[in-house]
Amino acid sequence: MSEIELDYEADRSIDHNALDIEWVEQANHYGRYAEQLAHAKLAADSAKENLDIVDTDIIAEIRKDPEKHGLDPKKVTETAMKGLAKLDKRHTEAFEKELKAKHDVDVLAGAVKAFDHKKAALENLVKLMAAQYFASPSEPRDLDEEVVRKMKQERRNKDIRKVSTRTRRSKGEMR
Repeated sequence: MSEIELDYEADRSIDHNALDIEWVEQANHYGRYAEQLAHAKLAADSAKENLDIVDTDIIAEIRKDPEKHGLDPKKVTETAMKGLAKLDKRHTEAFEKELKAKHDVDVLAGAVKAFDHKKAALENLVKLMAAQYFASPSEPRDLDEEVVRKMKQERRNKDIRKVSTRTRRSKGEMR
């Protein structure tokens, strides 16, 4: 991936008190993450191509000298050669690089989608602002405090889900 510094948590958050600045930055954030996604897709395609080349080389080595790899030269099958290729360290390393590259694509695709959601949130916040939803004739609201409180609750819920998942797994292990 390219060497652009990304701060996903900060970039996707919304400052309710500076919607004009958020709108100005929205396109830049989206563009940076979309560009990184394109680089990640290129890297994933390259990693897939490299894995195919590594496997082809390993299979060629097996085909050239099947006995060296524990196969009967008279009974060499494509399935046997592919199976042996998957056991080769070179295949494992190339496969792990491909998995990492695919993971990067998935993470960045999620980030780009999050910026679509941020855009919709900004649109709705502006509509609320225009409708004077945030006008406070009686009791002022502290949106920052409310957002922090909501985020803390979400973290607690996430922690609870983790514990619940671990508990279910350990129950499954006991059976």
